[in-house]
Amino acid sequence: MSGLSLSRLPRQSLLAHPLRTALLVLLTLIQVACLTAGGQLLWNAQRDTRQAESRLGADILLYPSAAASKISTKKLLMQGTPVEVWRELSALERLPECPNLAAYSRQVYLRDATGETPRWIVGYDPATDFALSPWTEAGDLAALPTGAVAAGCHLDATVTLFQRDWPIAAHLAETGSALDDMVFVPLSMLADVLADARAAGVTAYQNLDPDAVFSAVLIRVRSREQIDPAVSWLTTRLRKMTAIRSEAALTGSAAGLRRQSGWMAVLGLGVWGLLLAAQAVVYALLLRERRRELHLYRAVGASRRMIGRLLGREALLIGLIGGLAGLPAAWAITGLSPRALLLGAAALALTLGGGWISARLAARRTLDRLDSQMLTL
Repeated sequence: MSGLSLSRLPRQSLLAHPLRTALLVLLTLIQVACLTAGGQLLWNAQRDTRQAESRLGADILLYPSAAASKISTKKLLMQGTPVEVWRELSALERLPECPNLAAYSRQVYLRDATGETPRWIVGYDPATDFALSPWTEAGDLAALPTGAVAAGCHLDATVTLFQRDWPIAAHLAETGSALDDMVFVPLSMLADVLADARAAGVTAYQNLDPDAVFSAVLIRVRSREQIDPAVSWLTTRLRKMTAIRSEAALTGSAAGLRRQSGWMAVLGLGVWGLLLAAQAVVYALLLRERRRELHLYRAVGASRRMIGRLLGREALLIGLIGGLAGLPAAWAITGLSPRALLLGAAALALTLGGGWISARLAARRTLDRLDSQMLTL
């Protein structure tokens, strides 16, 4: 009985009851497919949520007061709104003292009006930028090749700046704002652009040193609850500077995105819990129908442990068949990738373990009732 229970009986039992086996295999298939596809979709959704939050831009824009008066609040971009005003970096000496400061990045703005279409040029620091890089769709804003620039989505492979053609090595995704028509130049290359401007006869930038000035500083704080205190500190501690905070709508959007990500994770865990509970209920109901079979095993001398191992092996066999069928179904939805393979392996392992535990627990409860009835008789 022992050898038969451990090898042939699980397979024979499944073949002897095809409808019951098909039901359990279908349940396992759905469980593995939902776990694998759901896990991948949840990860994708959380990734997109994090990206959307990062694309909201700075929490605070810091401008020289002379520049802030020239900016329309209706056209304000939290990735930096260009304006032709520059101030010495010495004005920012106390900026690192600002409480709850998480990151800051300076920008220098130029405007090329020598061509048919006036063009804003944004000098940015690749080492500290956090507002433009999340919008990168092609290329890498943090590592542009020497002699190349980045640009908004409306520009093609090259752009003319002060009568010189520059190759575009990176593009931003469409923002629906003025960023789509701008050119972005690392601060280390901005001196070359200024040299071209002087060669083209532009006198406005004659004495401008891109390493010693700024037009705006983009600031991110550690907690969005600290935006207002940070604005107050910047306004009172930095002379002739204006701090502009992000609109309340943007702050609310960021909080909403984080809540949405959290609720998606809770929903995923809830679905997994429901599927696991459904599996346990199905095993319990089916074992009630198999009481005569279990009673026969007990009558011929099979121990509780042997019967539990037999039913556990049946559950593992069912889980393996259903799981291996469920994985291709999930990958057909999400696509095959290294992460999808890992999620599939984890889903299969969880399903096998859950099925084995459900079968063993259901077997214990059913055998308890059988043994109690036998003692009563």
